[in-house]
Amino acid sequence: PARSMAPPAPGALPLLLLLHLAASSKLNTPKVLLPFTRGTRVNFTLEASEGCYRWSSTRPEVASIEPLGPDGCRCSQRALVQARSSQPTRLTTIISAEDTRESE
Repeated sequence: PARSMAPPAPGALPLLLLLHLAASSKLNTPKVLLPFTRGTRVNFTLEASEGCYRWSSTRPEVASIEPLGPDGCRCSQRALVQARSSQPTRLTTIISAEDTRESE
């Protein structure tokens, strides 16, 4: 599954993701450290309980976020985060999840 992560390669620097859930629902992981790698990109699946969320990243060049659900769906309870940076420095981005039911 996408949740399992291989140990970082020697010399790999972590990418810190700070996660913000804009509702009272629970998120499976409030902080994620993804290793820097020039090879295979590392994925992590975020999951929220209840609701239907619109996901975003404050710095998509650092980490992208893609909703996991039916094609064409505007919201989801799960999303795939992927480290995107090719710089060997510690970088931070904030991933937000806005419950679309509360914004209607």
